[in-house]
Amino acid sequence: MRMKRTVFRLFSSGLPAFLAAAAGIGTAILSCQGYGQATQYLSELGTCQASAAWFNWGLVATGILLIPLFISIRIFFEGHPEGVIASMAGMGSAVALGGVGIFTLDTGHLHYAAAGSFFVLSGLTALIVSLGFWKREKKFHAASGIAYAAVDFIFLLLLLNPVMQKTTVLLFGAWVLLTGSLLARR
Repeated sequence: MRMKRTVFRLFSSGLPAFLAAAAGIGTAILSCQGYGQATQYLSELGTCQASAAWFNWGLVATGILLIPLFISIRIFFEGHPEGVIASMAGMGSAVALGGVGIFTLDTGHLHYAAAGSFFVLSGLTALIVSLGFWKREKKFHAASGIAYAAVDFIFLLLLLNPVMQKTTVLLFGAWVLLTGSLLARR
């Protein structure tokens, strides 16, 4: 029983998901010759022959590894509707992230639907969780989620550029680690 709790806490921390994303995206960036950090979106790594497997499977693995974090959100906010809503939105974002890896950029609308769903649902999850943290005096954790959600929604509304997308993704990773660090302590 103690071992199960320890393993669940590890996966609830978001660290395995963060590492899977960092390994998949990082390896893909390094292996796709000619990839322009400032000029190309991350999804373009999923169609580059040298990096496609790393990028796409990294996103699928990350989506799967995020699920314990979103279950922990439900547990943390036990008895409060924001826990259920945030947990369900979070799980939807995890499935959508896996969908980005499955439906690569060259599949067109399916890819855009998965990517858009990921950004909408992850931003919504962070915002709801942050409001719940704010009520519980977890101001630093709340601020990180609000910052991510704000940048996420600005990116979605304006689809600014690849640098803004990467900033949004990095902020999501930071939010996952900060939220996971709080939830894994319970």
